Amino acid sequence: MSAESKEPQGESPNEVRKRVKQIKKDIDLGYIQLGKDFYLIYHRRLYQTWGHDSFTDYVEMEVGMAQQRADRCRRIWTKFVKECGIKPKELDGLGYTSALQLLPVVTSSTARDWIEKAKGVVRDEAGKVLSKSPLSYRDLALEITKAKSHSASSVADLPVAKGPSSGPIILADELDSMETPGVDHRRPFSVRCHPSQYKVLDAAIAEAKRTKAEEMADNEALAHVATEFLAARMSKEEKPLVRVQFLLSNLETCYGGKFVWIKDDDAANFLADCMQQRPDLFSEPVENEE
Repeated sequence: MSAESKEPQGESPNEVRKRVKQIKKDIDLGYIQLGKDFYLIYHRRLYQTWGHDSFTDYVEMEVGMAQQRADRCRRIWTKFVKECGIKPKELDGLGYTSALQLLPVVTSSTARDWIEKAKGVVRDEAGKVLSKSPLSYRDLALEITKAKSHSASSVADLPVAKGPSSGPIILADELDSMETPGVDHRRPFSVRCHPSQYKVLDAAIAEAKRTKAEEMADNEALAHVATEFLAARMSKEEKPLVRVQFLLSNLETCYGGKFVWIKDDDAANFLADCMQQRPDLFSEPVENEE
């Protein structure tokens, strides 16, 4: 607890009420810095310099905190500051619980609006702050539910393409661009591991997550691990260039389009000539505005 807290020390109803609010404020200020520090410890593997094998061991054995809570603080920092570009000062007044609630819905374009909504900021037409009254847990949850419902309903307006088998399918690029599409194409994948197997798998997933500054889900990290294994395996059995070709094909599957492998200056000059002669083949078609 900071020396500047000055929370009431008595046990009268009013003092207890004020003290709870002051302690809650201290916690809300502390989780921001804690999230940043956990981010640095996690991605720089600082825990190894302190004699710990993993981030989990560090937070549970040295900090005395559950890994899930430490991960939540780190994800809040990662989402708001690293991914959405929010300055830590802008998070002042946004409680830990509110920040956690907002994780599934905030984007780089909506983060500031959601922060102000959670803080209950009311502005006049000139943008001057008139008042602040933070939303309760229930009220903020209701606003988030409304936003999710509105986003899910917009799926019906997406362009569709006929699939090879049953019915229309949503175009992948349109679906991926939505933050909350309302359609879950994931399939469950579960395995039972021996302790030694789990330790290896957990370490591989954690290492894959550290390859990106943004937060990465377990399923994405596992796919990265599997992709690297397949590429390495194919490199051993085939020519070395097969690894590069395999990785390129996976990128094409994820992002669409076609990658061009330029081997030397002659190939680069040839490609440049082709682009000048037929620019229509190397650019997105312009849709008719009518």
